[in-house]
Amino acid sequence: MTNFEEACKMSAEKWAASFPDEVEAHKFSQKHIDAINEIIYPKPAVKVKKLSKKTVRFIIIAAVLLALATTAIASPAFRQFTLKDFSNHSEYRVSDIKNAKAVSSLKLNYIPDEFKMVDKYESVNLFLFSYKNGEQIFDVEKLYLRSTIGFDTENSVKEELQINGADATYYRTADNWGTVIFNNGEYIYHISGNISKEELVKIAQNAEWWIRQNAEFPIFLNFLSQNDLFLGLCIMKA
Repeated sequence: MTNFEEACKMSAEKWAASFPDEVEAHKFSQKHIDAINEIIYPKPAVKVKKLSKKTVRFIIIAAVLLALATTAIASPAFRQFTLKDFSNHSEYRVSDIKNAKAVSSLKLNYIPDEFKMVDKYESVNLFLFSYKNGEQIFDVEKLYLRSTIGFDTENSVKEELQINGADATYYRTADNWGTVIFNNGEYIYHISGNISKEELVKIAQNAEWWIRQNAEFPIFLNFLSQNDLFLGLCIMKA
């Protein structure tokens, strides 16, 4: 052994002799222990179950029906009314007027082809829009719930009908003037003119109050079939 090797050996022995007889075990942090455990004992992978088209459709049905039920509760109830027929006219009055509020707007979502607005009147009690197409005319009135409406019904036929769930009355006079009148619990709507019954009813069905309260439903209802809705109703009753 050379002098250099001998010197290295002696240095190594001296360095080893400097170690304590017992070395205290190292304390690892909890974060380190958790990391090691994840490597040694990996957690099983979470399996994401893919929903079938049938399941997705069922969820949509339930959501739509729930929204319909909620809206039905939130919407103002159609108010009871009195309709008195006299010899040459009739009078319409709403019995429960606690939800009466000032009239502030009127928007129609259906106007028959070729008809143009020819007159407009706006106040806190009444909004009146008049439309004309040649000899044909019709008026749409949105009235304060406290109003008493009188209109000509002399020599007329009378028919009870429904406008989107609201009780309505239709008159047609001998000179071909038609009238549809109803309320939605907040306002009275009076649509009249010398156009067909079908057009008067369609205008009433597309009045602003119905579209506003149900704007979120048509897209979903067009997607669902009658069988879907029937199934959903059965589930809700179960």
